[in-house]
Amino acid sequence: MFLESLLVHKLPLEILSTIFSIATHLSDDPVSAISVPLSISHVCARWRKVSLSTGSLWTRLALFFPAIDPAQLTRTICWLNRSKSYPLEILLDLRYSDWDWPSSGDGHPFTGEMLQVLLTILLPHVQRWKTFEMLTDTWEPIHTFLTRIRDTPNLKAPMLQSLALSRCNAYFVRKGEVFQPIELKEPIPLISTGMEAEGLRDVLLAGVHVDWTKSRCFRNLLDLTLKFHSADVMPSFPEFKNMLDACPDLESLTILGWGPSLDPNSDENSTSQTKRELLLRLPTLKRFSHGFVDVDYAVDFLALFRLPSLRALELQDITANLNEDPSIGLDATPVLEWLISNGAQLSDFPSIWYPLCQVERLELEGIKTSQQVFSRFLRAFTSLKKLCLSDVDSNLLSALYARQDEETVPSLPGPIVVEGRERRRSSFASVSLTPAPLLTCPHLVDMVCRRVDYKYLSKIISARCKVDSGVKPLETLEIDSGGEGSEGSSFALREEDREAFLKAGVGLLVNGEAR
Repeated sequence: MFLESLLVHKLPLEILSTIFSIATHLSDDPVSAISVPLSISHVCARWRKVSLSTGSLWTRLALFFPAIDPAQLTRTICWLNRSKSYPLEILLDLRYSDWDWPSSGDGHPFTGEMLQVLLTILLPHVQRWKTFEMLTDTWEPIHTFLTRIRDTPNLKAPMLQSLALSRCNAYFVRKGEVFQPIELKEPIPLISTGMEAEGLRDVLLAGVHVDWTKSRCFRNLLDLTLKFHSADVMPSFPEFKNMLDACPDLESLTILGWGPSLDPNSDENSTSQTKRELLLRLPTLKRFSHGFVDVDYAVDFLALFRLPSLRALELQDITANLNEDPSIGLDATPVLEWLISNGAQLSDFPSIWYPLCQVERLELEGIKTSQQVFSRFLRAFTSLKKLCLSDVDSNLLSALYARQDEETVPSLPGPIVVEGRERRRSSFASVSLTPAPLLTCPHLVDMVCRRVDYKYLSKIISARCKVDSGVKPLETLEIDSGGEGSEGSSFALREEDREAFLKAGVGLLVNGEAR
């Protein structure tokens, strides 16, 4: 140990500086962003000298509620000075742990005036902002931020790549809810003509009401997330289409809750030509995520898109998390059946809506339907490699058995003889039907589960891992944090379940740790 210590102290300053910078950015934990550089700078005089001269160590700024206390403000000013000209990653977590809206009333302890104090410190360095994320309980701080940005002339943020503003209150997404507070409902541009941010590629807005037509940030994005907005403040369909048309290279789209406002009579009154014009073709989109609060709207919304490059699909019933009883949710059958009908590769329709056969990652949360529909749905994912399940009923897990009941399917057309000459059949008409085994997700090798019946799941996975199952054996199973459940619960991971997974040769991770 003494020899190793001597060798470390002989490292050139440039290498030592690089090691310190890598160590600081190893974790995404915002607390580590504060503690790691401080710990490094307090080891010895040499390390302190190197760390204080390495600007990249001090680029991650994190302020937590109450945020304007002297210690945090002093630390932030210190970090800004030490970071020199390096790009800044900023997190403002202004959530109050004891806040319980609406029983707490409107008097949140963090106000817009307090945010003004933070912005006075941060805005002079806006040209170095690389990422900016703000989490709040109420609308006032975000309204203050948008107003300050709008009213500050000549703001330039050439390094800004990611912007995330979250009003952390999913209540407003419930059906029939409207935006509150009414007096602050007037929309404000997210990034107006007075601010330059041409490098912005990632935008996340949660419960944030902005002027969709005057926000210049919806251009050339790679990742767009809109979630938990009340329906009355969402963009119109033309506005939504213009936003997506301005992002020709969009790779990821997440809409949790309401998307654009849709005309309920459009399907009845629109001509075929008009319907084609309403389609949103996103040729580069690889990941699509939708959380629904209304099944009819979800089907109409899904029908807007054609996603030829889709590789990851995520579906979530948001209402389950909004109800006092999480077991109460929507019947997702119409959503799944629509995807089944519009997700198969047919020779007559090469431009299908959702090519499920090429999806490699599927995530389902709170989905409720019949076992038959769920089986048909999963069988469409012939290239699936990773499946994430959360709050899925035990009766639906049986759809994961490798072989389903045999069904009659058309056999390949064989040759026919016409006037003594052999000729191929031109159609499937009058072709005999032969029984064929139906395999579910034959290439599935990774699963992530939360709040499922692990006793039942262990039997299914063991069956899939048998040599004669016809599918690839599962390689890894990750049980997500909070998924084990209490002792005696069907969601609890028992010791015999662990043994069954390990016996099947599955690598088991529980809360990120190998077991």
